[in-house]
Amino acid sequence: MSIEELQRDLREIRQIEVKARDLYEAQLRRFSDTSIVKALSKIRHDEEEHIQIASELIQVIEGYRPEDSILKEALTAFSETSAFLLSLDIENYQKTNMTALKYLVNERGFRCLYVAVNKPSSSLVEAFGMRSVNVDALSFIDCSAVGGESGQLTVSPENLTELSIAISKLLKEMPERRYIHLDCVSSLYIFNQSDRVEAFIHSLIRKLKDEKAGLILVAIRNEMDEKPLYRLRSFCDRELKE
Repeated sequence: MSIEELQRDLREIRQIEVKARDLYEAQLRRFSDTSIVKALSKIRHDEEEHIQIASELIQVIEGYRPEDSILKEALTAFSETSAFLLSLDIENYQKTNMTALKYLVNERGFRCLYVAVNKPSSSLVEAFGMRSVNVDALSFIDCSAVGGESGQLTVSPENLTELSIAISKLLKEMPERRYIHLDCVSSLYIFNQSDRVEAFIHSLIRKLKDEKAGLILVAIRNEMDEKPLYRLRSFCDRELKE
């Protein structure tokens, strides 16, 4: 059931409750017997409580905004010179990462150079296709151990210099309105010292701003200490938490 269907059903239920209350109110004026009046008064009171509860629930639902819509609204500010840190809990990483990618590619019309750190692009393309992401707008760099199977450009996550060169090379081949989607910067800390990762990200952001290409930097908070997260925040224009 969608939010809109729930709102419709609740309004119908409230209207039924209002009619029932009015019916009991009318019946109260017809009888003088104490026991009947007492029973009708109690039922009328119950209906008034139901109306109040239904009205409060409708108000709550009308103010409800799904997480996806909040994320998409925040991403409306993303541009070709933006660097956004998408800071996620591990539980919602897959869903939120997919939502951000799909919105920027399908709805905002960006071309995307996707740096795949966790999974090879071959498995990602399949998952993206199932969620109707426009995979024709994507190019890939594989940084996973089995990335070579995908036929895409493969770079070791330990070689950040080579990764920087690969990004620059593929970026030149992409049309304008483009961005880099680095899907798990937290994993780079497994293969590299913190200062090397942060120097790489800082340099990448400066380079992309000069090239007029945006950056979505995805970090899994559960896998990182606060200090490196703080450093990444300081490099980026904005942090989006989910």
